[in-house]
Amino acid sequence: MAERSELVDLRRKIDEIDRQILSLLDRRMALVLQVGKVKKELATEIYDPEREAEIMRALLKQPLCSLSPLEIEELYSAIFRISRWRQGEKTEVGCLLCISILESDAEMVRQKMAVAAKEADIMELRLDALAEIRLSELLPFTERPLIVTNRRREEGGFFRGQEQKRFYYLEEAVKYGVTYVDVEWMSSEPLRSRLLGKRGETHFILSYHDFQKTPPLEKLLSLWKEMIKIEADVYKIVTWAQNLDDSLTILRFLRKVRGDGKKVISHCMGDKGRISRILAPLFGSFMAFCSLEGAKWTAPGQMRVGQMRRVWEVLEG
Repeated sequence: MAERSELVDLRRKIDEIDRQILSLLDRRMALVLQVGKVKKELATEIYDPEREAEIMRALLKQPLCSLSPLEIEELYSAIFRISRWRQGEKTEVGCLLCISILESDAEMVRQKMAVAAKEADIMELRLDALAEIRLSELLPFTERPLIVTNRRREEGGFFRGQEQKRFYYLEEAVKYGVTYVDVEWMSSEPLRSRLLGKRGETHFILSYHDFQKTPPLEKLLSLWKEMIKIEADVYKIVTWAQNLDDSLTILRFLRKVRGDGKKVISHCMGDKGRISRILAPLFGSFMAFCSLEGAKWTAPGQMRVGQMRRVWEVLEG
């Protein structure tokens, strides 16, 4: 029969191991900071998913008795996340801050873009809400990298014309050399393929939006495998949060795919998805979307840019 002294002895051993682990983690972090300085001097990206995946594969091959592979992934995902954070990723929490602009009037769009340029790393211009789309009145005036989106109605957009016309404006945006064009994975395959073939200086975001639910993790991973068969520069999967578990599912999804070497944007929409918008950058999401103070949000649950920055300041300590 176990005695109290046995429990005390076991706890003493655990305490000693914890001190050793902490000392090793502290030494590891000192090396991580040196790596960050070298990367900065070499102008190298902080986030290296291939390196993280290589480390994880090596760790999972270690002969261990008690830790499961899932537990190892959980532990080292946190270590990798903190390491990137300390090395000084973009906006400190590892992603670009994008301000989305959704207006029906071109003059109002220009005004909002001028304000957003002072706050954002990148801006998103939603063409689908404009009463008249005249790219020559908008695209030459941007002061920041720009995403051009012409969202179809099936995925929360407002464009009322034919699909050929919707894609026409995206192709015209490519001619202007905008930084990114967003194209929906569920859109017409011939039109999508033609657009993706007109790369030039423009990069492409291949996107998927579910305004009803967040699919189970297995289905999200299957969707991911299908989407990355199409060559794009960034992959965006956004779902609707009906509860907190949905946000956790998206964070698990991000953790699973971050080792694939692809840039991914993922979070949940809706009020119950706000926590995922806040935490997604810490799990590898490439971009966070916000709206200007007092402006229209472009998706339910979207935070104001000031709110997001204040939250990130807290996370950064």
